Amino acid sequence: MDELGQSNIDQYKLYVESTQPVPQFTISATQQWEKPSQFILDAAASSDVDQVNGDKLSYEWKFSNPNAAKVEQYSDNKQKAIITFNQVGPQQVTLTVRDDYGKYAEITKTIQIDSTLRPSLTINPVAAVR
Repeated sequence: MDELGQSNIDQYKLYVESTQPVPQFTISATQQWEKPSQFILDAAASSDVDQVNGDKLSYEWKFSNPNAAKVEQYSDNKQKAIITFNQVGPQQVTLTVRDDYGKYAEITKTIQIDSTLRPSLTINPVAAVR
C-alpha cells in the first residue's frame, strides 16, 4: 500500500522445469570362479537435484548385443543388475535414468569380456605303483 492508501497487485505465472537426472554406474566382477563374465552393474551413484522434493528415479539397462547378455537378477527397482555375458569381446552397456517428470539421460560404458567360462578341474591323486 502506498501513502495514499492505494495498492496494486500483479500476478505472474512462474514455470519451473525439472532438471535431467545424472546417470552413473559402477561395474564390478562377481568373483564367481566358473563365471568370469558375470558382473554387477550398480547405478547407486546416479542422482537428480529434484530428488530432494520426492522425485523418484527409474533405471533401464540396455546391451549392445542383447543376445550376448543374460540378466541374472535385478534389485533395488533395477538400480542394480547382475549380468552374465556369453560372448567374448567388447560389450557396451547403456544405463538410462528417468525421473517422474519425464526427463532422462543416459550413459554408455564398455566391458571387455576375455572369457566366458573357466573349466572346472578335478584332480584325483594317483598312487605310484612300486
